[in-house]
Amino acid sequence: SESKAYANAHKEQRKVYNARYYAEHKERIAEQAKAYRKRTAPERRKRRKAEYAADPERFKRASREWQAANPEKRFTQRLRKYGITADEYRALLSRQGGGCAICGLKSSGDRRGGRLHVDHDHGTGRVRGILCNNCNLGIGKLGDDPERLRRAALYLRTRKRASAAD
Repeated sequence: SESKAYANAHKEQRKVYNARYYAEHKERIAEQAKAYRKRTAPERRKRRKAEYAADPERFKRASREWQAANPEKRFTQRLRKYGITADEYRALLSRQGGGCAICGLKSSGDRRGGRLHVDHDHGTGRVRGILCNNCNLGIGKLGDDPERLRRAALYLRTRKRASAAD
């Protein structure tokens, strides 16, 4: 049609105009996009739930593929939860000697590719350090309670001596 021919003939002019328009109205466009996402969120959520229910394996496969193709993005997404960047994670890990803050292990030994876990205070959200999977689970199972950890260590020391005496 005539409008397609015009559009094709003026493609570069439209590209320049659109770039300039976006630069001049960036905030307003971002606000409109945010409002649209908010307005349509329930509908999109409902549609995704229905799609997932119809074929959950497709979604799981797509998620695994994306994570494999974008390991650094997935890593930074996980860190965002703790309010730190990938560079801050690496700096903290380096200050700990490159391993778990408790046992020194260099790899977590879990299914996440060996990356160590961010340990944080559940009350304040403040990051305490980087731990391997076992140390992270251990202090978590003991309720992040230093007194329980001390008693557990005492228990192990006394039982070790008792079993050695037998």
